Amino acid sequence: MKRTKFNRLFLLFTILMTATVLTSCVLAGYYEKNDANSEGQDSYEVYEFSEGLEFTLLHAEKAYEVSMGSCTETNIIIPPAYKGLPVTRIAYGAFSNTDIESVEIPSSITHIVEIAFSNCSRLTNVTIPEGVVYIGENAFNSCTALTDVSIPDSLRHIGKTAFANCTALSYNEYDNGLYLGNENNKYVLLDKVLNNEISEISIHSQTKHITNDAFERCSSLAYNEYEGGLYVGNSENPYVFLVDTVEDQITSFATHKDTRFIGSRAFEYCENLSSVTLSDNIVCIGEYAFNSCSSLTDIKIPSKVASIQENAFFLCEALEKIVIPDSVLSVGKTAFTNCFNLSDVTLSENLIRIDENVFQMCESIENITIPKKVTSIGYEAFMRCTGLTSITFPDGVTYIDDQSFYGCTSLESISFSKNLKYVGISAFSSCSQLENIVLPKGTVTIENNAFSSCSKLTSITIPESVTFIEKEAFKECQNLKTVIFEGTVEQFKAINEAQSAISKIGTSGTVKCSDGNISYQ
Repeated sequence: MKRTKFNRLFLLFTILMTATVLTSCVLAGYYEKNDANSEGQDSYEVYEFSEGLEFTLLHAEKAYEVSMGSCTETNIIIPPAYKGLPVTRIAYGAFSNTDIESVEIPSSITHIVEIAFSNCSRLTNVTIPEGVVYIGENAFNSCTALTDVSIPDSLRHIGKTAFANCTALSYNEYDNGLYLGNENNKYVLLDKVLNNEISEISIHSQTKHITNDAFERCSSLAYNEYEGGLYVGNSENPYVFLVDTVEDQITSFATHKDTRFIGSRAFEYCENLSSVTLSDNIVCIGEYAFNSCSSLTDIKIPSKVASIQENAFFLCEALEKIVIPDSVLSVGKTAFTNCFNLSDVTLSENLIRIDENVFQMCESIENITIPKKVTSIGYEAFMRCTGLTSITFPDGVTYIDDQSFYGCTSLESISFSKNLKYVGISAFSSCSQLENIVLPKGTVTIENNAFSSCSKLTSITIPESVTFIEKEAFKECQNLKTVIFEGTVEQFKAINEAQSAISKIGTSGTVKCSDGNISYQ
């Protein structure tokens, strides 16, 4: 482990999933602010850590997330804090596809984000400390040398296939179940069953999480029946996990008061189901749980739910209102896709990302508030939300993915995050009511077709920080007469593909720079 003393910081801007980035290129050390020294300067306590790690400021949380950066070490030490603020997240893809062999995760970490350690084929063991509440999808997928992992009792959300293809991983076995846990509780997570041919199982009483599809293919499994529901559990609580309903023609349903998990596809294709009462103890709603419940109009998400899995309410076309409580840490991909009548949406303040396709084709949504902790808007997240009239991004949003607002034909105004770095391919394409765009200082990339076919767009302001404008970024914006560039003519001409981009606008106009103009036609 190479360790040196801190002597300088470089301010870096990155494109993907990045806000203000502070990277130590020479040193390894974190500075916690203490009282001013005798010269009136702030002094800091030094924590040693792996040289070259990259730290990204999470503006809404006054904290940092960490990623590999330029680090070349294989035994990674993550500090508990950096520059006077805690390090709370391991970033999206932070160490994926690297040769790291070990990692020390401090107790300050609360989130291990999606694909953080995926395909780390030399990583052998991981202790996830108490305090971690979130492990994202595929976080450790295909860590083929991983033999031991410690899962804390504090965990509240674990994403799909978090430990898939970890072929060397050791499990704790209990009554036909394979568990992961820690030295005080070996049964925190029921990850899978011994095999799909088991006929019975008793869930350990200390279990806090169950992979939502754990029992999906167990066709011989004996269930505990209660008022139209099929459950698995234990002698103390036979109703821990709702696997399925007895029949599909139900019109209403109430889970047992002790139910904690709604399993994968539990209510799928219950087309006559109009109302559901969920137990206050439920912590997870599994993937496809209410898929194609086309009559569902009334559902209250309990205040202990931490996860709403992907496709959970797909094609619930009668659903008009949803309140996602602040207990929810993750809403999965396509969770509310094709909920055509959904108009009233309240999102959890503890979401850190808006996932792929999550509200695609929700045509009745007119306004939605993005929670302040969110840093990225996923692929096609609001695609063809044709009723959406305005959107305001909180300061934490740095990344707007491809087609995220494609075809939002009523969208009239956008207030971008001041820390935005990346506007993806076709992100706002065919937003035909947009008239004016002002991109914030610090924006780096405008991808292909980002604002194409915005037929009413008359002006766009581009900051001098932009280094790349894809050649069809403004294609077929026939009313775009004015492009305001906040830098010089020389700077504009130096932007990759900028000249091609203005040549493909489809009309004549002027790029107004700080020291002159450029005509286009």
